[in-house]
Order: sequence, then structure tokens, then C-alpha cells
Amino acid sequence: MSKLNKLRPKTFFEELAIDEHLREYIDTNETILKRYKSDITFRNEMLNLLYIHSKDFQEDVEKTILTEISEALSYFSDNTQQWNKNSQ
Repeated sequence: MSKLNKLRPKTFFEELAIDEHLREYIDTNETILKRYKSDITFRNEMLNLLYIHSKDFQEDVEKTILTEISEALSYFSDNTQQWNKNSQ
């Protein structure tokens, strides 16, 4: 963690994650849940906080992150295969 990150104040969401209440807050707050489902940047930020601050293994967080990585790699693979076929 950089020195600047250590000095900055914690966000409300970060405090919830540290106290292990972020997942519950997301699931029970309709506005936040809607934003979590529709805003990829916000969802990634929340997943990152859940991953970093959880004391226990978070299977759903891990699955979500791995699924997104897998989809990105599949997209990359499909596009590079098409490029490789065209360049031969």
C-alpha cells in the first residue's frame, strides 16, 4: 500500500468492509444494489473492498472476479484468433 493510500481518510464503504458489513449493506439498500448491478466501476470498487478487507474466504467475491477475468480473456482470445487467421 502506498504512503498516500495510508494517509487518505477511509470511505464509508471501506469502513463497512472493514467491519464486515459491506455485503449486507449492498444487499439491503435498494439504491446501492441497483448501482452495484448497473455500474461496473462501482461494482469493481466494492468487490475490491470486499476482497481486501474480508477476514474470511469470500467465495462469491472470488467467483465474480474470476468470471469477469475469464470473460475478458475469452473476448481477447476470440479477437486475437480472428486477427491471427486474417494475418496468415
